[in-house]
Amino acid sequence: MKRKLLLVLAALAMMSASAADEANAVLVHLKSGDAVAYLFSAQPKVTYEGTQMVIEGEDIDVVYDLTEVEKMDFGVYEEPTGVTEAEVKDTKVSVICSGESVTVNGIEAGSAVCVYNLAGQLVSKAQASGDGSASLNVPSGGSLYIVKTNTVSFKIVKK
Repeated sequence: MKRKLLLVLAALAMMSASAADEANAVLVHLKSGDAVAYLFSAQPKVTYEGTQMVIEGEDIDVVYDLTEVEKMDFGVYEEPTGVTEAEVKDTKVSVICSGESVTVNGIEAGSAVCVYNLAGQLVSKAQASGDGSASLNVPSGGSLYIVKTNTVSFKIVKK
């Protein structure tokens, strides 16, 4: 009986030791859904002052209001390995400028085409015809505009 108890205790000790070896950070889970990791290498120290959780350490000085925090635990933080691959869509959309007219071809019939100035103000809007084209009037004058469709956006300069 003692032998079985010792084996169980040894197994539990090994499991908890291996779990502790894996944890490398203090993880703060916020109610907004975000999680913030503070690596053990920065020696984070967590204290509570009134209604605030304070985390201090090497290059760390953070204060959270406890109403923002869902939970705090220890876990594994893995460094990001890079940018995920961007999806590139094969598009045949074209923009043709002529005088005060801008024509967009190759878009989905019925979709909206909007032209914005650099202040973000809508300058012109049209709906694509059945052949997938839309024509808009845009003032000339050396201004930069953004032409936005449901799939792509273009920058144009009207001279």
